[in-house]
Amino acid sequence: MIEPLSGFVLIEPIEDDQRSSGGVYLPESTKDKPSKGKVIVCGKPYTDFNTSFQTAFVHSPVNVGQTVLYKKWTNQEVEDNGKKYLIVKFDELLGIIQ
Repeated sequence: MIEPLSGFVLIEPIEDDQRSSGGVYLPESTKDKPSKGKVIVCGKPYTDFNTSFQTAFVHSPVNVGQTVLYKKWTNQEVEDNGKKYLIVKFDELLGIIQ
């Protein structure tokens, strides 16, 4: 398993439904990259040197198992044992899907 470095999370992308709301199947060319996924591993906190505090640790804003939204074009795709994952910075996470 891949363990992300400090300040990053490992996400398994979740593909959207391949049909429109009317039930029509969409071709591959019309689909966007997925922008949501399940958190698999959270990296350790990192030190933010841009703050006035001596030891300002930034912890992961999400937990393992949560489904999150992230920015589409700012992540790194990786593959491990035939499965595709994304490594995303804490700052690139947009929200948690309840």
